[in-house]
Amino acid sequence: MSMFAAASSAATNHGCADRTGHYDAGDLRRPHGLARVSELLAAEGLAVFRGAHTRTAVLEAASAVLTMRQHPDADPDGVTVITDLGATGDLPGAAGFSRRELSAHTDGSRTPEPPGLLMTVCLQPAAVGGASALTDDSQSVG
Repeated sequence: MSMFAAASSAATNHGCADRTGHYDAGDLRRPHGLARVSELLAAEGLAVFRGAHTRTAVLEAASAVLTMRQHPDADPDGVTVITDLGATGDLPGAAGFSRRELSAHTDGSRTPEPPGLLMTVCLQPAAVGGASALTDDSQSVG
């Protein structure tokens, strides 16, 4: 089962709160916050949470619910920062680092063992765009 954990410092800025309420694990800084994330991931495959406002907090949350894998573009601590690289984003394999919309894709699908859990964190909402569409592959393939 694929799972996805998402954190947002401003979920309501993009209208996410009304669409993700069922998956809302609340604030990680509250008692049992990480436990709620784990419960939702196990039951639903998706958890949306708040409260990870620093790189350290993001790494603590990640290490509590998943095993980090090194991405080719990751920093030494395992975090891949997605930011607009300007013209560099036009190079092959760099579209995720541009302002262009990406077509539907599966992260890590070319690896022998794709990750079973992905985590994305939004520390600074995009001025324009920035929305992510998620789908459950087990529900879309017959």
